Amino acid sequence: MNKKTDVIIIGAGASGLMAANQVNKSAIVLEKNSQAGIKLLISGAGQCNYTNNISLKEFFNKYGEHKRFVRYGLSKFTNKDSIKFFEQKGIKSTVREDQKVFPASFKAEKVFNALLRDLKHPIVYNTKVTGIEKTNKGFIVNSTTGIYESKKLIIATGGQTYPHTGSTGDGYNLARILEIPVTKLYNGLCSIEIDKDLSSLSGITLKDIIGNIYRDNKKVKEIIGDLLITHNGLSGPMIINNARDLRANDSLKINFVGIRYQDFDEKLIKLSQEHSKKDIINALRILNLPNRLLEFLIKGIDKHKNIASLTKKERKLILDAFVRNTFEVLKVGTLKNSMVTVGGIDLNAINKKTMAAKKDSNIYFIGEVLDVDGDTGGFNIQWAFSSAYLASEDVNKNSN
Repeated sequence: MNKKTDVIIIGAGASGLMAANQVNKSAIVLEKNSQAGIKLLISGAGQCNYTNNISLKEFFNKYGEHKRFVRYGLSKFTNKDSIKFFEQKGIKSTVREDQKVFPASFKAEKVFNALLRDLKHPIVYNTKVTGIEKTNKGFIVNSTTGIYESKKLIIATGGQTYPHTGSTGDGYNLARILEIPVTKLYNGLCSIEIDKDLSSLSGITLKDIIGNIYRDNKKVKEIIGDLLITHNGLSGPMIINNARDLRANDSLKINFVGIRYQDFDEKLIKLSQEHSKKDIINALRILNLPNRLLEFLIKGIDKHKNIASLTKKERKLILDAFVRNTFEVLKVGTLKNSMVTVGGIDLNAINKKTMAAKKDSNIYFIGEVLDVDGDTGGFNIQWAFSSAYLASEDVNKNSN
């Protein structure tokens, strides 16, 4: 097969399908899987939380250090635009109390089918791109199903996490062929494994916990959120939404009581005075921590000892355990269980208003293949849609 067209879209995930909906020139979508949108279909546990209803100003802050880059795209195709897009295709949406937006049916296939409905451009399945050549007239794309030629390329291949969905980092290899820089890749939106055995605490959830990430003895970032203790580490929004900033060998210091070290020291002294007849374990129940966690934190101290008889050394052990308990990060997720890839196409090489490469305005990168990752809650799918919109608009108005 040797097919010529104006635009080749590589990848039929959320961003590729949205681009295919918006491009009004002749186009072909190349998809290496036997079906489109596999990752989209399993998003939100199959319910597809495709955007979020918070204000646009708040939206920008959900993308870590790349909020300035995404601002333009998210302003041009907003969360409200996504909702309207699906409404126009007959898909009503519902907004949960946490502002996550889902199709009213809570079925991902509704969103998927809406993206496929009325699609004017063909999708060629089971087509893995094996190489790209730049010519005077555009591009020659070599693949397992033949050769395709186009004036423009939109690369929408996703990241490298959830590889069973087809996201295996293909776009990064294509970028390197095209001499577009790629940043270092990490796992994102995932749990972490730590150096301490917390299996006895598995399942405990704590609200609004404060933590601090340290690297090479320097503070990297303060993180706040709900914390879930798992059988081999830590998870929950506090960890998942900040996984982009965590690395193996980092130290994570967690404050389980939410007050400063000195203030907690004063609280302990006051407890020992006002509850002098109570043993340590019962006096500390005033902190309203789960009993299993309380027992864990005072391990190494005689819990039945009278709190009034705490030595200075024992009080320091309690202070350190409750206010700055230190965990070493062994691993940040895996390719299989991380929801998003941190890193990707270097944003310094991309025009944030068009998603085109600065060195060649006929090559576009959209969605997760870029070095953009949002918090959990619909922000990554929204970015897929917004970046696809920008690229498509530029393709449509650019006649070169």
